[in-house]
Amino acid sequence: MSIITWSYWYDNHKITIKCLSIFVANKKILVDCDKDHDFDLHEYPDGLTIDKYGKLWSALYNGSKVMRIDPISGQVEEKVFIPSPLTTSVSFGGPNFEHLYVTSAYKNFGPDLRKTWKDAGKVFEITSDAVSLRGSAGNRYLPK
Repeated sequence: MSIITWSYWYDNHKITIKCLSIFVANKKILVDCDKDHDFDLHEYPDGLTIDKYGKLWSALYNGSKVMRIDPISGQVEEKVFIPSPLTTSVSFGGPNFEHLYVTSAYKNFGPDLRKTWKDAGKVFEITSDAVSLRGSAGNRYLPK
């Protein structure tokens, strides 16, 4: 039986990204941020999206970056650094979904941190000619 749908979510309390294959009904931890050497202490997965190749992109809150993760192996394939420590979400856009938009926050930043991280709280647009940076239109549910 082929797997039709995957569901991904992050668990704030256990610092993990989990996946569930709908037809196999098989839960597993895809990434354990406490044990994976690609994640630093106090970095937390936040917003998630899928690219046109089925790879998972995750913003890392407190990590100043987004990561592209292989959904089968859980290996980090790519890191893109952002000039804000609190990255919150990722989404593809543009005419051909060739732009990756990254949102950020500055909650609880005092005046000193606001001076250091002047771009915190902004939305960043990442563009690249690399074929790995491509989103897709996705699927729409249209009720009958």
